[in-house]
Amino acid sequence: MKSIPATDYLKTMGLEIISDPLDLKLQVHPNMLEKDAEDIFHRYISELHAECKHHVRLGNVTDGGWDMCVAGPYIPAFSSCLVYSFGIGDNWSFDDDISKRFGCIVRSFDPSINSTNHQRSPGILFYNIGLGSNNYVSSRGWKIMTFSDILKMCHDENKIIDYLKIDIESFEWDVLEEIQHSSYSNALTNVKQLAFEVHTKELDQVQSSKTDLVRYWKILHGLEMIGFRRWYWHFNLWGFFPSRTLEKYLSCCYEIVYININYIKKAEKW
Repeated sequence: MKSIPATDYLKTMGLEIISDPLDLKLQVHPNMLEKDAEDIFHRYISELHAECKHHVRLGNVTDGGWDMCVAGPYIPAFSSCLVYSFGIGDNWSFDDDISKRFGCIVRSFDPSINSTNHQRSPGILFYNIGLGSNNYVSSRGWKIMTFSDILKMCHDENKIIDYLKIDIESFEWDVLEEIQHSSYSNALTNVKQLAFEVHTKELDQVQSSKTDLVRYWKILHGLEMIGFRRWYWHFNLWGFFPSRTLEKYLSCCYEIVYININYIKKAEKW
């Protein structure tokens, strides 16, 4: 019986930690120039912390599909996995695929598609509820709830969530900030993988200020502080805009997937 180094143990599972976001090499702070803040933020968001060699694309190859790490502790247990999917629109490809391929129970949420609560399929439950930073009814009559209150409503607050997907068109910043600072501070503890699309203000043809970029960085770094590591990202090809401070094009929209490294065992004896 011998112990093996943690890095070698991870590699046997198809995982590797390749950078440490806690070293703050790419930090956006208020004292830097506007152009430096923009440059560092976009470099930061495209830096990977981990490599997952075993992964699958679930749903459409293009818009609507999401990538999932299926290595080591991130392999979903067939027929007992749990997925939360916020933001459907008219694209069910991800929800349908992960339910069929892994037998997961999928809880799907979107108040914008004008549908009542229903069971879409044996494994997919739809809720006419939106995800927000507080509980309220919007001017459109949409019921909005926080993540922690949705978990309590579904009696899932103590269950492992294999995949949490958030695609809610710019509201992700408020939601991620609320989750990290809510009284239910361990709302993400049971989440193995976290996927979301982020949008800067350029989506609405408004320039992101240095204050905006500092806030975005703090929210994402807050996830890293509690153990989330970015293993996948890509920018939306439709989101390019000419930077006003840098002489190049950037993207307003990035799809990002994190793994929660608290689920990785350090080293085991064989």
